[in-house]
Amino acid sequence: MNKENDQFEIPTPENNDVSEVYKYFGMAAYFSQVLEKGIVNLAAILKIKNVSKVDDKLMRNLLDGFSRRTFGQLLKIAKETENLSEENYEILLKACQKRNYLIHEFFFQHTEDFYSESGRRLMLKELCKLAEYFIEIDNISESIYEPIGERKLGVTREMVEKAISDMEIRAKKRDGAT
Repeated sequence: MNKENDQFEIPTPENNDVSEVYKYFGMAAYFSQVLEKGIVNLAAILKIKNVSKVDDKLMRNLLDGFSRRTFGQLLKIAKETENLSEENYEILLKACQKRNYLIHEFFFQHTEDFYSESGRRLMLKELCKLAEYFIEIDNISESIYEPIGERKLGVTREMVEKAISDMEIRAKKRDGAT
C-alpha cells in the first residue's frame, strides 16, 4: 500500500549523458523493487484470506519468510492460494519478466546503444516506460490486496498514508528540517 506511487510522475531526462542513464536505471530499479515488496504483501494477504484467526506473529512470520523469496516464487505462492485470478497472475508474471529483464539483461541488450547519444536517448525512453509500468502494476497489486488487508487486519489506506507521512517527517528531521 504505497500511496506515493499514485502521485509520482516520471521526470523528463535532462540530457542523454551516461550519468542520466544510470540515474534512470536506478529509478526504474527502485520502482521494480517497490512492486516486488508489494508482491510480498500480496502473497501474505492472499495466504491469510481464508484463515479464521490472524495475529501479528503469523503476519510477521509470513512477511519475513516471503521477503526472502524471489518475485517469481512469490507469484507461485500467490497463485497456489487460489485467491488470485488467472488474469491478474498473467499481469504480474509479465511484470516479473520485465523486472528480470531490467535487472539482468537491460545493459547487455543495450551495449551498443550505450556508446551513442541517440542510443542512450532510446535507453532513457525505455527506462521511463519501465518505471511507469512498474508503478501501474504496483497499483494493480494494491487493488487486489488492500481490501483483504483492511477486512482481515484492519489496515486502511489512511493508516498506510499516515505511516508514510510519519516516515517522511522523521527523515526530514534527520536533515535538520522541522
